[in-house]
Amino acid sequence: MSAIRGGADWEEEPGRLAWPPFARGREDQPLEVDGTSPKVDFLGRSTGLERPTLEPTDFVEAVCDLLDVDMAVVCSRARDGQTAAARKLIVTLGVGRWKQSRTGLARVLQKNPDVVSWWAGEGAKSRVSDPAYAAELDRLDQGVATTAEEMAASGRLGQTS
Repeated sequence: MSAIRGGADWEEEPGRLAWPPFARGREDQPLEVDGTSPKVDFLGRSTGLERPTLEPTDFVEAVCDLLDVDMAVVCSRARDGQTAAARKLIVTLGVGRWKQSRTGLARVLQKNPDVVSWWAGEGAKSRVSDPAYAAELDRLDQGVATTAEEMAASGRLGQTS
C-alpha cells in the first residue's frame, strides 16, 4: 500500500516511481561555493558592488566619460559605428545593472523607447556571446560605481542641476 492511499509503508509498486522521492536516491553531493560572487558580511551587508540610484542624465554622463565620447554626440542623430556602439553599451549597462528605465534613457539619449529596448536586448545577447563585450561592461560597471561614490562623497548625488 502506498503512502498516498494512507499506508505507512513505502513500497515501490511495479511500474510506478518509488514514494517518497527522497526515500531512495543519490548520495549527498558536496556543496560548491562560487568564490567570485558577492557575499554578505556578518552585519548582513552585501560585499558586492555598490550601485546607488543615479538619474539617467548622470548615468549617461558617467558612462560617456568612461568611454571618452562626447555626450552631445551620443545624444545626437549621429549614426557612425562608434556612437552606435557607445549607445548600446550605455543602454545595456543601464538596464541590466543600474536599474535605469528604458524610457528614462530614451529621454536622455533623445531616441525612441522602442529602439532603446531593442538596444538593451541586443546588448544582453552580446554580453552572453562575446566575452570581450562582457569584460567591457564589467569595466564600465566598476567605473560608474567609482564615479557614483565620488558623487556621493562630494554631495552631488541626488542633486538636480
